[in-house]
Amino acid sequence: MAQNKDIFLKEVPRADTSGFSDKDELRIASNYAPEQQVLSDNSPVIQIRSKKAPQAKLAGAVSGIQVDRVSSLQDVKKLATGRVLDQQSGRPIANASVRDIKTNDVVMTDANGEYVMPLTSDNQKLEILSLGYEKANIIASNNKIVQLEPSFAQLDEVVVVGYGGKSPKVKSEPLVGWVAYKKYINDNSYQTLLGKGSVTLIFDISTFGRPIDITVKKTSNPELNQKAIQIIQNGPDWKKGNDGKKIEVKISF
Repeated sequence: MAQNKDIFLKEVPRADTSGFSDKDELRIASNYAPEQQVLSDNSPVIQIRSKKAPQAKLAGAVSGIQVDRVSSLQDVKKLATGRVLDQQSGRPIANASVRDIKTNDVVMTDANGEYVMPLTSDNQKLEILSLGYEKANIIASNNKIVQLEPSFAQLDEVVVVGYGGKSPKVKSEPLVGWVAYKKYINDNSYQTLLGKGSVTLIFDISTFGRPIDITVKKTSNPELNQKAIQIIQNGPDWKKGNDGKKIEVKISF
């Protein structure tokens, strides 16, 4: 790469260079290129010098929001951000569902309990859900701290099967409800660089409400299989049913 810059520019046309202008300077420093500056021994370094900052890509994989919906640093003011914590321990809650009550948009918290989603109005109402916790309804804002109260009764209801007589069969379902879950699927599958197609997945639900044992039942484009699995893995929690049946979800790209 140090000896042939054209290879680098052709292989990475839309990576970290997408936010830079034509006048921006891209230099490759390598100890294999004598005419260029060596920054460290045996450590080729790619330097990108820009006269302007690249476009903000704050939504990304954490929230599931499409990148093109956050197009500039000015859009930071149009985002609802926050952190979801356990009320008792203060620890972050990962994979908590943050749902816009009006639009049914759903994003998930990351490992630090943080979320990012579009701010649609000054009084935008959000519903925070996570298995084993009481739900919380809040007004969206920037840097919102939400503390969820543990709900042990909810866990008992999901995990424990009735004793003595036959308990009614209950199907597994998304914690946010099917309408919001289907919208989450559509928002994360409507555009991809891997082409069009559909993938049907089968999976089970753990006692903690997370999808497990995800397998592909049918696919029209194998290149989309891993993307479909990631959508389910990064999605909302589930209420585990007692009917013993696995979940089947078809994702169309």
